[in-house]
Amino acid sequence: LIPTAQQWIASSVAAMINGALPLFAALLAAIMLRKAPGRVQMVGLAIGFVGVALISWRGEGANTQFSGVALMLLASLLEGLSMNIAVPLQQRYGALPVLLRAVGVAALVTLPLAVANAPTEAVQWSSIGSIISLGVLGTGIAYISMATLVGRMGATRGAVAIYLVPVFALILGVQLRDETVTLAGGVGIVLILIGAWA
Repeated sequence: LIPTAQQWIASSVAAMINGALPLFAALLAAIMLRKAPGRVQMVGLAIGFVGVALISWRGEGANTQFSGVALMLLASLLEGLSMNIAVPLQQRYGALPVLLRAVGVAALVTLPLAVANAPTEAVQWSSIGSIISLGVLGTGIAYISMATLVGRMGATRGAVAIYLVPVFALILGVQLRDETVTLAGGVGIVLILIGAWA
């Protein structure tokens, strides 16, 4: 969902919406555990989702499209769900067995898309090496660390690590890709961070 969304929206917008992941994790934890959050947490969720609405509704310039925003919101919602599902599984089986099965299922689900969109030209070995190193060293280690963290801390507290993603993505998007952030986007990310902190 995230790579597809980023065909229509800037990386800074995608990262700001992804900053809502802890809010979705907390909301879904409350639903799944059938336990309403406390007053402070409810206020935090409300503030955070106002921030999400600001980022999503106002957009970040001409590159923002509804489809990209909708896909990012769905991705954040599903990541919040997966964190809540991963907690008891990780506690019972460990992070690596859970992730190996999840990645295996994901590979099977996305295989038809890979076949349908296979490149018609020869792929360079340097590109393959880059994808493997990014997948193993970047994403793989990050997923193992995150699954271990949520297993130990719970989905809501474990999602705290995601707070750093929008900050770094905003900085990198502005510095490396010449992306701009509007006032609404800046206010939105601040509200998401305040809401998630609460």
